[in-house]
Amino acid sequence: MKAQSALLLDVGNDNQLSQSLQNIIEPYFRVHPGGLGRASGNDSVGFRRDLARLINSADPNIIFLVLPPDLETYHSTIIESIREDARQVPLIAVVAAEVCEPQHVFQLLKVGAADFITSPLTVSDVLPRTWRLIRQYADKQQRT
Repeated sequence: MKAQSALLLDVGNDNQLSQSLQNIIEPYFRVHPGGLGRASGNDSVGFRRDLARLINSADPNIIFLVLPPDLETYHSTIIESIREDARQVPLIAVVAAEVCEPQHVFQLLKVGAADFITSPLTVSDVLPRTWRLIRQYADKQQRT
């Protein structure tokens, strides 16, 4: 039985990137996919309610946030909202390599992403980062 739980949030419904990520992590995690459609960003109360429900039902050890390139202005708001509901859970932002500018990566990390991964996704990129973050966050919780 898989002991670790991963919440895979796809904001822009990028099925190809989400599916690739799910294929990599599924052998090692109970994966809870959750779509946060583009319309959710327009209804902040509904968006926050849906997000809180997804996080609470998955009880994740790690959160993967698949971000579309054309929602760059919403990335900070989305990550900040996740941080309000899951402060003690590491969050990895997953972005398309063609839109991954240094200032964009800096902003993702500044607002609360613990790490970021760019496409194309590989097992050797995703799994070591994931396990390292889970371990770091668990160690931090034990010290407090």
